[in-house]
Amino acid sequence: LLRLSYEIESDPKLNSWLVPIVFTEEVYGVQHLYSLWELGAQYLEEKRPEYGGIYDQMVQHYQGDIEAYENKSFQVLIEALRRNGHKLILFIDNFGDIFGKFSEKEGHRLREILLTNADIRLVGASSSVLESFFRYDQPFYEFFKIERLEGLSQAETLELLHTLADNYKEERVAEILDKHPGRIEAVRR
Repeated sequence: LLRLSYEIESDPKLNSWLVPIVFTEEVYGVQHLYSLWELGAQYLEEKRPEYGGIYDQMVQHYQGDIEAYENKSFQVLIEALRRNGHKLILFIDNFGDIFGKFSEKEGHRLREILLTNADIRLVGASSSVLESFFRYDQPFYEFFKIERLEGLSQAETLELLHTLADNYKEERVAEILDKHPGRIEAVRR
């Protein structure tokens, strides 16, 4: 997910209109759909100065009605994106963990947003198959395009680790790579 984000940020054809947001691996604060929009707004504020204050705009609308607040938070986010001529792509690791916290109604709402709104896209990753994406009675049944990522080959792993060791000046890592390749292969598998 980071690699995709970096590629967007380094490509002038993409970074002029597409803003990648990478959520941290363990996003414990996202319990409801509105908190996804809030966190996205906070990341946007950190990343781009033109988005300063959108989180405050969101939270001023909270009146105790979670559904109304989610709608308004989403509206504030979309209006800010359109005002700045941007689209947002959210990269979420352990997506199943976040999605599992949403109510069924919030799941349906997110599906509706992703189907009808071109301003936000979502790329999620999961280390396990998510049952809710294959159950007919769930909001995201056969919704996402699923790409299975294969592991690195032995040669790719060694190349990656050698490059990291060189970049970080870690001679100990290079020594392990050269003298104990079996340890590396065990970790790779």
